Amino acid sequence: MSVIVYILLPVLLIFSSVISVDAKCLFPGEEQFGVVEFAIAPSLQAGRFINQSAFDDEVEFFKASKTALENSGLESAPRDQHARLKSILNGIGRLTVLEEQNGLLCNVPCTVWVRSKRVLATAGHCVSGNIRRIGAHFQFFREDDNGAVFVEFKDFEIFSGDSIGDKDLDFAYILLRDDLPNSVTPLPIGNDITIRNSHDLVVVGHPLGLRMFVSDRKCHATRQHPTINDFIIRHKCETLKGMSGAPILDEKDLLVVGIHTSGSKPDLGVDFINLGTLVSAIERSLSVSQKLPLNVTKRIPLFPEDNEIIPDHINALLTFGVSKAISVDFGSFEKLTTQINEILKDQKCNVSFKIDEAISFFPNSHLESESDFEELRNAPGHVKIVPQISWCGNRTLLGLAGCSANNESRSAIVRWFDLDSDYSEMLLKKMASIVLHEIGHNAGLTHVISSSEGKANFMAPTIVAKETEIRPDQCDALKRFIFRSYPQTK
Repeated sequence: MSVIVYILLPVLLIFSSVISVDAKCLFPGEEQFGVVEFAIAPSLQAGRFINQSAFDDEVEFFKASKTALENSGLESAPRDQHARLKSILNGIGRLTVLEEQNGLLCNVPCTVWVRSKRVLATAGHCVSGNIRRIGAHFQFFREDDNGAVFVEFKDFEIFSGDSIGDKDLDFAYILLRDDLPNSVTPLPIGNDITIRNSHDLVVVGHPLGLRMFVSDRKCHATRQHPTINDFIIRHKCETLKGMSGAPILDEKDLLVVGIHTSGSKPDLGVDFINLGTLVSAIERSLSVSQKLPLNVTKRIPLFPEDNEIIPDHINALLTFGVSKAISVDFGSFEKLTTQINEILKDQKCNVSFKIDEAISFFPNSHLESESDFEELRNAPGHVKIVPQISWCGNRTLLGLAGCSANNESRSAIVRWFDLDSDYSEMLLKKMASIVLHEIGHNAGLTHVISSSEGKANFMAPTIVAKETEIRPDQCDALKRFIFRSYPQTK
């Protein structure tokens, strides 16, 4: 598949769901495909469209929603959820489908989320029309990257309830030929989570092309019969037109449990109930081999990373590259590697590093610019040790502790600390945490603000003198990355 990527300016606008009224376009024209914010049809003359009154209602709803939500985005979520949500939001975006409707080219927005590097998930009815073009916007909420990216898909295949012979399931998995950009990361799945009565949930979507919308604290499964027939989830989360395809997440662990598919309004005193499709039901149906075209499954595994068998315990060779400006002996790196292993063991993350005795040295080098970074990433070693770091991406600050690129195996750059000083024990623990932090970025992990009481998460943006925390999901990402990227030892 051919992927076209456009880097956009920092904005908080990404779109969502199906909005359709007979024989008209709320967002008409091919020239609007790929833009950050759609413009409503400029000329809406009476009698031009079938069901004109319904179309007028859509326009009025759009204007009212835009006014109500223009300051929403992440701010619409409870404040204590912000840090946790930021770790997953770059895997949720606006799916834009350019389709033909009664002779007109219309832009239809939905919400989409990343199931794997080659699979996007949304509601099936979002992609059931006469598709001409399809693409997705993703917004980034990280400290080091607050922009957005638009990706257009040229070669894809859609697996939906209709295509696999299970018409009850309103879902679509869009299988891509090539990987998504590294800046877009998959959302973790909660297939084994049982949805209880009043189960706390979170829904994130993009209504009517407005800012990202996050459900409030009243988001939960219904108090009775939260699931129906093992494939429908019933929920009471606030949703708006344009949020079909939005991930429904377990509030506690932020794991995807369903795909939002439809909403309702209170009518005649009856409270609203929204519906979604359980992800566990989707993947149960997909696993039935006769329901998948064999040529496709052989050509592109749906979830290649899920099919990979990762050993319970990983033993890997850790290689260092060191600036010649640093005077240090091999024993210091042995101590550093031992301390890294102690942190991993303490956090029950089954990875053990063995240091490569052949430490490589490269010319005197500080990290002060992008050109320095490019030179260092090509230097030998999984981890590069330099005397000073004053540049990292869009940050310029003397005394930075480390810098790395996401989803790369050899771009962890760490500043050297004097391990022979009076504070050697404290500095050794700090430097070991920094090395793990930068390897974590290499594994695709993003910054984490919240930590357990008395501990500091190893992916916190600032390393502090506390016990280091590694969450189980972070450990899984580290193990998968190290198994794929580092030499294995016995």
